Amino acid sequence: DKVDVIVGPLVPHEKEIREAAKKVPGKVHVHRCPDNLRELMAGADVAISGCATTFFELSYLGVPAVVLAQTPFERRFCDHLANAKLALNGTNALLTQWQAIQDRDLRESLVRKQMRVFDGQGPKRILETVGIPC
Repeated sequence: DKVDVIVGPLVPHEKEIREAAKKVPGKVHVHRCPDNLRELMAGADVAISGCATTFFELSYLGVPAVVLAQTPFERRFCDHLANAKLALNGTNALLTQWQAIQDRDLRESLVRKQMRVFDGQGPKRILETVGIPC
């Protein structure tokens, strides 16, 4: 049981994340912009992620996600993803969603739907999914 935390270049709370990781020595590993990001993502059981590019990548790799919004547009997109049962929306109730995603059946259901929608067929499908006509 280990937790890999990926910190990208725009994450504003890296110091706090590293301090929190120290409280569980040997279990939480913080990676800053790792070269092996694809492998870390592909090996994940679940992810807490933003709702844009990283979420699309996780979906393509078959990793269920709890998505978080940082802007009003992202909040609407997170709501859409949750309503479409493509992800869980952690923006308002992260702990509740984290507890829900512990259910293996729920994770498998999210992954099946994610992989049908985000199947590498290009931006047209993504735009159609979010309701933007092509």
